[in-house]
Amino acid sequence: MSRATLKKISKEAGVSPSTASRVLNNYTSGFSVKPEIRKRILELAEKKNYRPSSIIKTMQARKTMIVAFIHFGGHTHFSTGVSGEALYSAYETLANAGYQVSMNLLNVPEPERYVPQFPVDGVIISDVTDPAKLSRLEELDIPYVSLNGLCGPKGVSVQADDVQCMQDIFEHLRMLGHEKIIYGIELNDPWKNKYMAHPSVFARASTYESLMIEDGLTPHIFECREKPVRGEQILAYVKKTKASALILYDHFFAYQVLREAYLTGVKIPSDLSLAAFNDNTYTEQSIPSLTCAAIPAERMGKMAAELLLRQMRDGEQFNGREFLLAGTLMPRESSAPLMK
Repeated sequence: MSRATLKKISKEAGVSPSTASRVLNNYTSGFSVKPEIRKRILELAEKKNYRPSSIIKTMQARKTMIVAFIHFGGHTHFSTGVSGEALYSAYETLANAGYQVSMNLLNVPEPERYVPQFPVDGVIISDVTDPAKLSRLEELDIPYVSLNGLCGPKGVSVQADDVQCMQDIFEHLRMLGHEKIIYGIELNDPWKNKYMAHPSVFARASTYESLMIEDGLTPHIFECREKPVRGEQILAYVKKTKASALILYDHFFAYQVLREAYLTGVKIPSDLSLAAFNDNTYTEQSIPSLTCAAIPAERMGKMAAELLLRQMRDGEQFNGREFLLAGTLMPRESSAPLMK
């Protein structure tokens, strides 16, 4: 059986396609039709199981039902990192609300590329380090949410509370008796250049520094600028400073340290307690299992989608508001009381 179309329905009903369309879409403004004609059109549509095209319906509503996901930073660590998990959670929420999603992975810094090259109802953009790069998006008044990054004055951002996460890791190590604690980070520029790196870089490093000073301890921040990161570099620094505990920026860095510790006979946690940010299946299954601060990626993605829906559907404005979601400390085998 051939598919029922508007043209076929109108021909059999003896009316024009525009009249049939107006009846089927319950259009009444400046339009009237005889009751018997309306009844005939509706009965034919029901009999032939006619369904209007979703594309045509969205065009008539002047909505695309499309949301663009823009991930700045390309594919690096995307599938296994916080942003990838968060965007998948956002996708599920938007899909359940009837939206389609288009994904864009970018490695270029031009603000123009932060704007989709096709009509969309809204944007979720991840890992923005400088709000100025969102200027073009804001000029066009496109609703957007900055996920795991910064936003401009018209937008809204959803981030992990990196200050709270660092506090949880630090307090955990201090309760275990550690005083000589190092923080290790991989980056291209000094962490104090606030807009040169991801916002978590500054938040974690500055919080660690403040906590050490508050406790009357000397902070030691190891900045690794070599790619790829090699575990022997930071273990050499640990030996030099006689540290008993090490906090690392992320789990990728921690895996390098665990491997080098195994190869060189450094026993974790008896010789060195180790903790890091981010949690996944591998952190739990590594040997030893890794103590970490779990970033709430799934909740971040869901909230980002919900905030975008509130903008697209209700016209709600957030005016640069930031939502910080708390992480969860996951104490595991890689951290232990200080050996006397």
